[in-house]
Amino acid sequence: MSTNRYTVETRESGVIILGAPNSLKDSLVEELLLNQAHAVYVKNINDLESLQGGFDPDQIIYFDDDQTSEWLKKSNDGLIDQINRLVGDGLSLLISVCHEDRGENSAPFTTTPKLITYSDYVGASELYSKTISGWISSIINAHIITVPGDGLGEYGLISQNDLVRLLALAILQSSRSAKTIALGNP
Repeated sequence: MSTNRYTVETRESGVIILGAPNSLKDSLVEELLLNQAHAVYVKNINDLESLQGGFDPDQIIYFDDDQTSEWLKKSNDGLIDQINRLVGDGLSLLISVCHEDRGENSAPFTTTPKLITYSDYVGASELYSKTISGWISSIINAHIITVPGDGLGEYGLISQNDLVRLLALAILQSSRSAKTIALGNP
């Protein structure tokens, strides 16, 4: 009597992260892992090449900020070409993540990425809000605060933990979502 043998492949999502504020990087990798996604932070072409064969990146996340943009533009090791190849061959989805004030996409890639924007956030040791940071600086240095307009405007501020959870969910649902996703308080 013959025995049929079957193999079952279990698959979790693979996520490559390029650049990220230090305050978000580790917690985002951890949150993605909690959501059944294998996330890897890539610093150079050697990191990317070491993954080939055993890692299938479904999403490539690019944090579009000045520091990451400069780092990638100076990167002359083939990392950008390899990312363009993965995205161009349809193997990976490119997602740009940036603050809502960032403006135009400055990613050095040939494909226009999906976009995830986030509002100001506050963490245990960091406040990422140009407006509120400006107010604090003005209070400390000049002992005054200037509120634009009639003073009744609202400013959205989200906790860093909530932002990380929202980023992970937006990344993992990115193939089913709109071209642009806005996270945070209005």
